[in-house]
Amino acid sequence: DLWRSTQLEAISDVMEGLDDTLRIQLFLADQLNTSTIYGLWLKRLRTEAELPLLWSEDELSVLAGTSVYKDIHTVRDALEEAYATVMPSVLFALEEAEVESNIANLDRETFDWLHAIIRSRKQVINTADSPVVTLVPIIGFINHSFTPNASIRPSEDESALEVVADAPFRKNQQIYINYGPLTEGTYFQDYGFVNGDNEYDGFGLSLSTGEGDALREEKEEVLEAIGLNRSTYTAIIGDQIPGMYAEDAVKTMWLDYITKGFPEYVAEEEEVDGAGDGEEDDEEMVDEDDLYGDEEYVEEEEELEGEDDEEEEVVDEEEYLDEEEMAEEEEEETVDEDDVIDMMDL
Repeated sequence: DLWRSTQLEAISDVMEGLDDTLRIQLFLADQLNTSTIYGLWLKRLRTEAELPLLWSEDELSVLAGTSVYKDIHTVRDALEEAYATVMPSVLFALEEAEVESNIANLDRETFDWLHAIIRSRKQVINTADSPVVTLVPIIGFINHSFTPNASIRPSEDESALEVVADAPFRKNQQIYINYGPLTEGTYFQDYGFVNGDNEYDGFGLSLSTGEGDALREEKEEVLEAIGLNRSTYTAIIGDQIPGMYAEDAVKTMWLDYITKGFPEYVAEEEEVDGAGDGEEDDEEMVDEDDLYGDEEYVEEEEELEGEDDEEEEVVDEEEYLDEEEMAEEEEEETVDEDDVIDMMDL
């Protein structure tokens, strides 16, 4: 009804192909600098601090390396494309219908600002058909808390939203609602604040591998084996995250886990150089225990060359582990340290 009251039926055909957020952007653009409830509401919001989406590149540089930095640039690219494709059609429709509207004066800066306002104050209503994005100005002023004292629900006829108190309120007591199970990055990007204690916290980790990655195929096999997308994985860490800048450290730990935690993809066969005459010994299979640096050695037979060309004998892992048994052997043999497999190098 509000949209029809603006006499902008002329662009209804253009509006049909737009999502809810973009349609609301154009509606609010028409309300700018008017005395309507939405015009006055927008004038009030102009005095508030800017949201991260509206920061300059210099200001955003402090977030470089975080998922918030990447997400903000993704949104900006989408806004640039939307402005370039939608606005010409809207302006043409207004001109053809000879309808005056503030939309005709909508520049890119204001276009982005309206989008940021919608992101920070929208309400998503689950209808029988699909979720619908809407704005309710008064509810938009209610602050967030993970321990709210009120909640929002549709009215019985679904024509409005109601704020329902969880208990009786004292005079001048502040109302809080829960904005939802969002990550700290989303709260900061959309609302301009962080909670500090958020059980839903997490961030996106990019696990894509480059052409020059020596373990590229192994990493992709691991990701596929455990059911993860080969390019992106969202890690919900909860209170283990000290802040948004922990992402690089966690990413390194995760990739390290991939390469060392799944040994069947790291190596199937390793050749161990002999210590005697320099010739290569038979290939030995390396199992999982060897990769983790256990105190046990492989039970493969190794040929050890004695100092005086004495008869070669098979030495098993017990002779390496138990020094006392080695001392009791009738013939003491010198074992070259190169014969002992360095597990960490594998």
